[in-house]
Amino acid sequence: MADNGDGDDNEGGAAEASGPVEPSGPLELFSPLPADALHMSNESRRFNSAIVTLLVGPSRLELKAHKDALLTCKYFAICLQQDGFREGVTNEIHLPDEQPDNMAKILQWVYSPEPVRSYNRVFQENWRQCRGLQEKEDLLEGLIADFILAHKYLLDEMTDAVVDVVRRQQYPDTEWVKWKHLGRLKSSGHQCSSLWEGLMLQLAELIIKEECDLNDLLDDGLEEDTDALRNLMRYMAGFMFGG
Repeated sequence: MADNGDGDDNEGGAAEASGPVEPSGPLELFSPLPADALHMSNESRRFNSAIVTLLVGPSRLELKAHKDALLTCKYFAICLQQDGFREGVTNEIHLPDEQPDNMAKILQWVYSPEPVRSYNRVFQENWRQCRGLQEKEDLLEGLIADFILAHKYLLDEMTDAVVDVVRRQQYPDTEWVKWKHLGRLKSSGHQCSSLWEGLMLQLAELIIKEECDLNDLLDDGLEEDTDALRNLMRYMAGFMFGG
């Protein structure tokens, strides 16, 4: 998903989430709202809070954000406890293993006034622009990446938004769900997660409707995962017999 927020303008230029950010020095304060909107926003209190510096990636690229905005994310709320970790005193958080574009995506979420609504809107726009099956598969890859990222930073609202998109979206005449997508979740430790269950339900429904070939799934690796295969059969039986 290239954008989870409603805008990218700020007082001095916001970080972009659509690609790697080159470390050309400290970035300006991250905010998706224009300067003249800060004083009118119902969220204006958070813009008066302390500034936290995020040192992202091995190059220690600096991203700056308001503390009250970061506190809406459980991961940062834990880091910024003044009686707990050093980060709570220094207002500086080191994220050496993170990618700048991933962190920009998290910041877009915590700054957006309606992140769930914005996320759904962007997904629908991207889906309508898909011109073939491969682009739809890539879009699902993006959803999975967002789910893993949100889980890492304990953004429950974002993980729920991803699952909701998968469960509510209708996918006629498409085999957009592949076993590789479930394999990605499994390899990242998210087997049996809410997204895993949602995708398994999608697969079961597509197979029952003969819009997905079970043999292809078996050849792609499902046959080697007996637990997943057993669960898939159970979901298929539920669709067939209403169980």
